[in-house]
Amino acid sequence: MEKPIYKASYYNLLVPHGPHTLLFNGVSSGLLRLPPQLAEPLRPFLGPERSRDAGRGRDDWSPPRFSADELPAGIQRLFPELLRGRFFVEDGVDEAADLRDRFQHFRQRDPFMVTITTTMDCNLACYYCYEDKEPVYLSVEGCDQILAWMREQVEAKGHERLYVDWYGGEPMLNQAAIEHFTQGALALCAEKGMTYSAAMISNGTLWPDDAGDFVRRNRIRHLQFTLDGPQIHHDKRRRYVLKEEREQSSFDVIAETIDRLMGATRVYLRINVDVGSAPDIMPLVDFFKERGWLEPAAHIYPYLAMIGPMTDTCGFLGRNQRVKDFRDEFDQLNNQFQLAISRHIDPRGIQHLQYYPMTIKMNCAAVGSNSTVFGPDGYMYKCGLDVGQHHLAHGKVNLTVGQADHTFYQPKRAPLPVLGVKPTPHPYEAYDPFTHTRCSQCQYLPICMGGCPKTHFEKNDFYLEQQSKYWEDNFDVVVRTYYESTRTRLPAEPVAA
Repeated sequence: MEKPIYKASYYNLLVPHGPHTLLFNGVSSGLLRLPPQLAEPLRPFLGPERSRDAGRGRDDWSPPRFSADELPAGIQRLFPELLRGRFFVEDGVDEAADLRDRFQHFRQRDPFMVTITTTMDCNLACYYCYEDKEPVYLSVEGCDQILAWMREQVEAKGHERLYVDWYGGEPMLNQAAIEHFTQGALALCAEKGMTYSAAMISNGTLWPDDAGDFVRRNRIRHLQFTLDGPQIHHDKRRRYVLKEEREQSSFDVIAETIDRLMGATRVYLRINVDVGSAPDIMPLVDFFKERGWLEPAAHIYPYLAMIGPMTDTCGFLGRNQRVKDFRDEFDQLNNQFQLAISRHIDPRGIQHLQYYPMTIKMNCAAVGSNSTVFGPDGYMYKCGLDVGQHHLAHGKVNLTVGQADHTFYQPKRAPLPVLGVKPTPHPYEAYDPFTHTRCSQCQYLPICMGGCPKTHFEKNDFYLEQQSKYWEDNFDVVVRTYYESTRTRLPAEPVAA
């Protein structure tokens, strides 16, 4: 019987760290810490050194081939661990083809995911908002119509799991719709033997006193709230629409909401950063610690995000040279912030900080076969960033639109149709990063999968350049930071992190 022949994975990356070498694999997200006595004899089998450049190199990758008995004795003992972590594969393995098969498998078998926009209205006026606000509200009758559509999908496709994302505008402006829909969805899941869970993106200013009970009865497993830096910056950027409400601090209101939710659900606390707020971000770590938000039972996970031109509505940000020039400063700040947070947070929760380069089976729900985003008016989309842009909708359910006692934004005038031009929704179902000239060659593909599909369709250079540049400039720092935050838990011998 012939001996198996092996080769190093193309998706390995070596990161020097003092006397040690950190060996990372993108397919498994495995991380090994190798002392010099193991790193040096292993290095010849790992193939030639590569730069950190994104978007090229796979076609030229030709590592040495070998059988296991050709390895030094110390490496032979470690080799089963190296195989398990995908650091080495059999010679006949086409890693890119395997990744593509995995990607296609999960896009076809992803859970039934329905994003519901309760309204496009909002009580805050953030200067960088990517949405085109409009006072359209989902009605109770509209909820029932969505539920009827969902029943048809479940009976046709036999879904076993249902995930609901609550979205806006500000979804909590329409709590009645959330409560009514959840009861109907839970009844449907009980009838069909399905599991149910929900999530929400909210600004955190309109939550009831019984916030913990609200998330429990509506099965909301995690939330995203946003702060715009410390209070002095936040309140300038996240102002209330109504002048009579501007005497109160939205920062304080959000903080009080988080206090009431501690331990009831996971809270991903996004901290938006711009040029002006960046110098004052780090003191937030002490604020979070003093508030008890970094305690293990709190389940609160802060992370930084740089504002940018996510849609045409905030496209002016992409034309601002100060914003463009800020990217390197932001990356340094982000690394510093993550290291500081990881020193306080429960080590078992570090993966929730969305920092370590985890392998991605499917980069966005929009490319999945079983996901739909409903606007409050019944238009159906694949991406939440498309909501309200009817030319990007791929379908429509005729919903009864609700009315609100008070609205914050005025109705917008319907755009005039362009004669002879048909709506052209983005082809999310055809998205395939393995056909992209750069993505297919990239050593970061397993942890990126091309990033946001919408940026590719719309050729959003701000984010396309940022995606590649981030890993080129920061991969080593990110891995070292993760190692430093976990090394007290790692034994001396190399193990998968």
